Amino acid sequence: MDANKPLQISFEDLTYSVKIPAKSAVGSSGHPLLRALKSPFTKPEYDDKVILRQLNGSFRPGRVTAILGPSGSGKTTLLNLLAGQISTGTTSGNIWVNGRLTSGASMRQLAGYVNQDDVILPTMTVEEAIEMSTILRPPPLASQSRAPSPMASIVGEREASAEANAARGADQLPLPVTATRPKGEAQGGRSAPPKISASAAAAAREAEIKAHNQARCSHAISLFGLDKCRGTAVGDSSSKGISGGEKKRTAIAMEWVTEAPVLFLDEPTSGLDAHSALMVARQLKDIADAGRTVVTVLHQPSSDMFEIIDDILILFEGRIVYLGERANLVGYLERMGYPCGMYTNPADHVFNAVLFEGATVAKGMGDSQRIEQRAQNLLAAWQGSPEAATMQALIDSPDLTAIDKTQFRQTSPPLTQLKYLIKRAGRNAIRNRLVIKVRLIQSIFFGLLIGLIFLNTDNKSVAVQRQNYSGAMFFSCVTQFLLTILAVVNVFTGERLVFFREWQAAYYGLPAYFAAKNIVELPIQIISPILYAATCYWLLGFQHDGIKFVLFTVVAMSLSVCGFTCG
Repeated sequence: MDANKPLQISFEDLTYSVKIPAKSAVGSSGHPLLRALKSPFTKPEYDDKVILRQLNGSFRPGRVTAILGPSGSGKTTLLNLLAGQISTGTTSGNIWVNGRLTSGASMRQLAGYVNQDDVILPTMTVEEAIEMSTILRPPPLASQSRAPSPMASIVGEREASAEANAARGADQLPLPVTATRPKGEAQGGRSAPPKISASAAAAAREAEIKAHNQARCSHAISLFGLDKCRGTAVGDSSSKGISGGEKKRTAIAMEWVTEAPVLFLDEPTSGLDAHSALMVARQLKDIADAGRTVVTVLHQPSSDMFEIIDDILILFEGRIVYLGERANLVGYLERMGYPCGMYTNPADHVFNAVLFEGATVAKGMGDSQRIEQRAQNLLAAWQGSPEAATMQALIDSPDLTAIDKTQFRQTSPPLTQLKYLIKRAGRNAIRNRLVIKVRLIQSIFFGLLIGLIFLNTDNKSVAVQRQNYSGAMFFSCVTQFLLTILAVVNVFTGERLVFFREWQAAYYGLPAYFAAKNIVELPIQIISPILYAATCYWLLGFQHDGIKFVLFTVVAMSLSVCGFTCG
C-alpha cells in the first residue's frame, strides 16, 4: 500500500436514529398488570430516538483525531457509522472519501477497526494473533507481484473521470472483492519470464507471501513493544495471560499489519494505567505520521495524551460543538467565555466547565431540558465561529487524490482460510487438554453407568431382556447425541464472541470456520463413542459378535457426529 496516498473522510448532514418502544399512556403510567392484559395481537408502537443530529466534519490524513464527549453523546455510534459497523437504524446524510461518495460496505474495505473490548482467542500467543491477521487479511505486496481486484481496477478506470470532473461525488466507491489474476494476463512493459512449472511457481509464490507476512509480523511486534510477550498466550479471565495494555497493543497491531489507510479505535485507552494509555497514544501518533487517517474515541485523556492529539471533535447530545485543531481549542473556549486555567487539563475543563456547568453538576444531570438547551446554545456558538467556517471549507474542498487499488483491504482465498483455521483449531484443542480429558472420561463414565444399570441382561428372562435392551439402546442414543450437543454448546459459548468479531472483521467466512471445526473435532467424535461402546457393550450382555459390536459402535459414532453438527 502506498502510504503517500492519503484518505480524507468527510461527512455532511449525518443523522442517525433508532426505533424504541413508544411510551403510551398505559405503558408509561399504567399498572404492570394492565400492561400484561394488553392483547398479544396489538401492533407495537415505536418512537424515533435521534442519536446523531446533522453532523458535518472532516478527518484529515496524517493526523490523530480524538472524539470526546460524555457518556451517551453518540461517540461510539459516530465511529461505528463511519467505519461501516452499523447495519440497523435509520441513517441519512453522506460520507465521502477523497471527495467520492462511499458506503459502509466500501468503508469496511478501506478501514481497520479496533473494538473497545479486545476479543482474541485466549490460547493464541501474541505472535500467532498478529500472524493470523497477516495470513487471513494479507497486506499487499508490490503491485507487480500481487493480483489486483477486478473491482479495484474499476476504481483505476474511474480515476480519470473523477479528476476530469474535479468535483466531489463524481463517482462512488465500489465494493472491492478478492480475485486472482486472470489466466494469461501479461504484465505490461516486461519481457516474458522463463517458463517454469506450475508447482514451482506456486511454491515460489507461497514462499514469497510467507516471508512477507513473517517480516510484517516481526516488524509489528517490535513497533508496538511486544517483544517480551510475543510467545505468551493472550489469556482471559480464567487463565492468566498478557496484561491489558499488551492486549490492547496486540489488537491495534492486528489491524496495523493489514496496512489499512484508515484506522478507527473505540476507547483504546479505557481500563489502562496512565503509562500504558500514553504508550498507546504515542503509537497511534506514529501510525498517523506514516500518512494514515487515525480516528479514536477517548474517555478523559490525560494532559500528556491531550498534547499528542492533532484534532479534537467534541460531541454533546448528538451534536458537534467543536471540531478542529487541538491547539485552537483553548482559544475557542476563551472566546466563548470559558477560559481554561494555566495548569488545568483542557479535556477536564471541557467536561466540567463547558459541557456541564458547576450548578448543573451539583443538581445532577437529570434535568434533560436544561441539558438540551445547553446543547443547542453550544451548537449555535460553534456554527457561528470562524473554526466552523474553516471546517466547512475543508468539507467543500476535499482532497481529490485518486484512490489506489492497493488501498483496499485484501481477503485470503477460502482454501487458505480453511488451512489456517484447521491449524488454529487443532492448536486450540491441544492447549485445552482439560476439555479433551473431560470428554473422554465422560464417555467412559456413562458407559460404566449404563452398563452397571443393565448389567448381565442376557441372563434374565425374555420379557426383562426386551425391556432392558430397549432402555439401554434408548439411553445410549441420548448419551451420544444430547451430551455431545451440550459439550459443543459449552465450548462454543466461549468462542462465539471471538468468532463473531473475526467474521465481522473479514478474517474468514462461515463455511471455512464450520468446516475447520468439524474436521478438528472429528477425531474426538470418533474416539469418544469407541470408548463408550467398549465400556458398556459387554456389560449389557449384547451378543458376543465382532460384526455386531462394530455395528453398535458405528451407530454411536453417527449419533455423536450428528449431535456435534447440530450443536
